[in-house]
Amino acid sequence: MPSSKTCTFVRRSLMAVFAAGVLVSATWALSPGREVIRASEASPRRGLLTGTIAAPDAVPVISPVGGAVVTVAVDEGTTVRAGEVLAVLAHDETKLLAPVSGVISKRSVHRGSVVRPDGAAPFLIVPEAPLRVVVVVDEAMSRSLRGTSVASFSADASTKQAFKARFSSVRPEAAAPGTLPARYLASFTIEGEFKLAPGATVDVSIKR
Repeated sequence: MPSSKTCTFVRRSLMAVFAAGVLVSATWALSPGREVIRASEASPRRGLLTGTIAAPDAVPVISPVGGAVVTVAVDEGTTVRAGEVLAVLAHDETKLLAPVSGVISKRSVHRGSVVRPDGAAPFLIVPEAPLRVVVVVDEAMSRSLRGTSVASFSADASTKQAFKARFSSVRPEAAAPGTLPARYLASFTIEGEFKLAPGATVDVSIKR
């Protein structure tokens, strides 16, 4: 049977070997040129923002005078050209003309309706203009956007076809009374042919 001195010697030898192994491992991991990489840092994902495809803002048609409508020449969905007659009023046969070319998105009058300069717009026209992608951004990004800023996005995640849009404007999102807006709406004009319908959402990457 081994003596107590022999057992003590064996235990101390094993502890020394273990300590040496730990020291060598630590030195290897922390040596110059070798980083200890966490799993979450090994392959970071590029941050994407969510954007919404939007049509140009509708342009209201304002009546210059008050009066009853005697003729309505267009309906919702009608394509019109700038200067085209939309309706005629009884007051001196005043004509309501389309201020821009586009599509009638709303018609709120009919024959016999009465319009006023300070009343609701008789017509709304969506102009013939490129679609936009609107992205919600924070204040820091809203301040960094420039005329040269570009948004890249894909219409379909299953394809590699990417589209580009040029920065056009940024405005604060509506906030509760007495509070500052926490988010901003950045608008980018889409370049080239694009058939995705307004209201669709896309993943967006912004290059400032």
